[in-house]
Amino acid sequence: MNVLYIAGINKGGSPQALLNFLAEIKGDSDIKPIVLMGKNDVYENSLNELGIENYKLSFCEVNCPRSVAKWKRFLEFCGYPLVILVYYYRLFLSLKEVKKCVNFNEIDLIHTNDDRVDFGAVLARKYHKKHIWHLREHLTGHFKLYSKRLFLMKYMNNNANQFIAISNSVADNWIENGLNSKKIQVVYDGLTLQDIPKHVDRNDGINKIVFVGQIYEAKGQKFFLETFSKLPRAIRESFSIDFYGSAEAGDLQELESIIKERSIKNVTFHGNISEVARELYKYDIGVNCSAMEGLGRTTIEYLAAGLITIAHNTGGSKEILLNKELLYNDEDDLISILTKIYEHSIKIENNIQDAEYYKEKYNIALYSQRIMEVYKKL
Repeated sequence: MNVLYIAGINKGGSPQALLNFLAEIKGDSDIKPIVLMGKNDVYENSLNELGIENYKLSFCEVNCPRSVAKWKRFLEFCGYPLVILVYYYRLFLSLKEVKKCVNFNEIDLIHTNDDRVDFGAVLARKYHKKHIWHLREHLTGHFKLYSKRLFLMKYMNNNANQFIAISNSVADNWIENGLNSKKIQVVYDGLTLQDIPKHVDRNDGINKIVFVGQIYEAKGQKFFLETFSKLPRAIRESFSIDFYGSAEAGDLQELESIIKERSIKNVTFHGNISEVARELYKYDIGVNCSAMEGLGRTTIEYLAAGLITIAHNTGGSKEILLNKELLYNDEDDLISILTKIYEHSIKIENNIQDAEYYKEKYNIALYSQRIMEVYKKL
């Protein structure tokens, strides 16, 4: 089966999910993958290392996150006609480019890896191919996506044979916005988890917190630090906090100002590093404060490492966590959870015992098997 994968543009969990899957099925004689990507380097080096045929084209995102700041939203509104023109121009270029690199007579299936990109649907319609469309985030809530295509739901419903949602929360959100519920199947993402080392007890009296994710408001680092600063001083100083993830200068400066103004000690920013999952065993507590995760790959990695994992009681996070005591709704809940950890009424031993459950449920082999089953049904 020759499968044409349409990769997304963003740098979050979407590209990693596709790369993990392609690495897992590499060598499978039933699948010959070809990957088309937007003009960025998120995928290229890894695909080349895997020996997978891939091409860069001009297409861009059709669904984009709205800006948080009102003045930016005003500029987006004023510039919307130009944005639409650019979108269709780049789509036109991509349709010319793809003819030079893909023989559609040999393609059996198109799989779009990201709900922000519609180029797979355009190709499926033009060349009369079966099309699977992956839904990796909520349409409303969290990023609050806006579309460059009018009547988006009608277009998606008419140009996909199957939608795959990465959680029930994501599926429900798209259905509420008009997507055909009969075409949606939930398949939880799979990760490479077996090599993640388990938590090591250091007995040094410090509760080490790790917070992994790109630093910006929707990911919740600011909320976490502001809430953490409201703990009594003795409790605050029993914790250390390490942040991993890239950041724009303004976002990082905002966090540094909070730390300075509120006298929060033992905070370190490590930036973006590869294989951060291999560092998790050094920590006791993993935190994910995203407004609404589609699933939460980082959350799963925390759990697979045996960490006490705190997450916002929304989206995919509440589907993942077995221990509902570690889900919070507001800052009072978060303060209560951190206080209980300080008082040792929440213990890490239970989380270490659950690590194998998470490694089994969210492993890449099981995920790949389920995706292949979807292919065969089409």
